Amino acid sequence: MAILVNKNTTQGPLRTLGRTGTQSVRFIPAPRVYLFPPNYSSNPPVFFGTFGGATLSGAIDAGIVEGNAVVTLSRTVNPVFCGVDKMLVGMCSQSIRGQIDFTLSQFDDVTTELITGLSPASYTTNVYANYLVGAQPLTPVGLMLVVQGKLDGKEWQFYNPTALLSFAFDNQGDYMGLRVSGLLPGFASAGGTSNQILSVTIVSSSSAPIIVYPSGGYGVTPYGSNYGDPA
Repeated sequence: MAILVNKNTTQGPLRTLGRTGTQSVRFIPAPRVYLFPPNYSSNPPVFFGTFGGATLSGAIDAGIVEGNAVVTLSRTVNPVFCGVDKMLVGMCSQSIRGQIDFTLSQFDDVTTELITGLSPASYTTNVYANYLVGAQPLTPVGLMLVVQGKLDGKEWQFYNPTALLSFAFDNQGDYMGLRVSGLLPGFASAGGTSNQILSVTIVSSSSAPIIVYPSGGYGVTPYGSNYGDPA
C-alpha cells in the first residue's frame, strides 16, 4: 500500500513570501531586553531599526535574560444581550491589559539600579553599595524586548514607550535572579488616533540597521541617577 505524501501528511511550510520575505518555519527565540528613557510625547516612535545582536544607539542593554521572556496580552469581554430571550447580539471589551515578564540572571549593582531606578543610600567604590528597597515607585521606562530567531535571524520587537517595571529577587534553583514585570500602559503611536498597549514589529534578517528618533529629540542619555537624566 502506497504511503500518502502531500502537504497535509508532511506538513510542508508555506512558500508564500510575506512582507518580511521568506516566512519562518519555526521560531526558536533568543531574547534580549533593552531600555530607553520613557517617552510621554504624543507620537513616540514604534520602530528603531534592526538590532541584529548589537545595541542600537540610545538603548541600554539589560544583560543576560534567563530562559525565555513572556509577553501576555489579555482582554476581558462582556456579552451584550437583547430582548426577552436575552439573545446574544455582541461582545464589548471591559479591559485590555499587557505585560512583559523576564528574569535577568546577571544582576549586580548596575542592573539593580537600572531596573529599580534606585540610587544607593550609601556606597564606597569597589567596596559596597547599600539600597533601601520598598518605598520606591514603579520605574517608568521605554521597554523593548527583542527576540531573534536562531534559525533565520528574524527579529520580533515588542515595545512600549512608558512601561512600568516592578521587580523581585527570585530563587532560580541554584542561583538568584532579578525577576521583572513590565506593565504596559496605553499610548498613541506616531500617526495613530487610538491607544494601544504594545508595538510589535517583525524585522527581516536582511534589513539594514537604521535608527529612528521622534521629532523633538528622544535623548540618548540613559535614565537614572547613575546614568544621567533623560534628555
